[in-house]
Amino acid sequence: MMYLWNIRALKEAIRSGALTERAQFMYLLMWIVFFPLLGQIAFVSSAGWVWTLPEIASLGVAWAIFLIGICAAYIFNGGREGSGFADKFMSIGFVVFVRFVPIAIIAMIISAVISVGVYGPFVEDADFRMTWIDAVVMSVIYGWYMWRVAVHVRDVR
Repeated sequence: MMYLWNIRALKEAIRSGALTERAQFMYLLMWIVFFPLLGQIAFVSSAGWVWTLPEIASLGVAWAIFLIGICAAYIFNGGREGSGFADKFMSIGFVVFVRFVPIAIIAMIISAVISVGVYGPFVEDADFRMTWIDAVVMSVIYGWYMWRVAVHVRDVR
């Protein structure tokens, strides 16, 4: 059984050992499919795309947050003495991701409106360019996401 929104039911299934290997595989598969896909959508580029400083900074911060978040979740799971880390991280990570999508969409719409107010409309060559406001908002969302995943992993160790 898949838990697309109900984190409590997922955590209980993990605690009781009821999360099947098939369900774990499906969570892993969704991670593999959806995360790269969203990355591509977020950075769709035309030929000749030149990365701006906010885009480069955002990418670097995202990688740092991801690495720190995984390490925190591993420690919260009990480190070397923990068990089932990958299963917990992938399945919990996907459910938290599903819950974060609406938050991220709303935050990015607000960020875009603020960016247009601060920087003016993007009319130059009709390409979307990340601003520093967007970079900060994305970093906060990503950090919050990784923190929530780590906390939920801790809850089921």
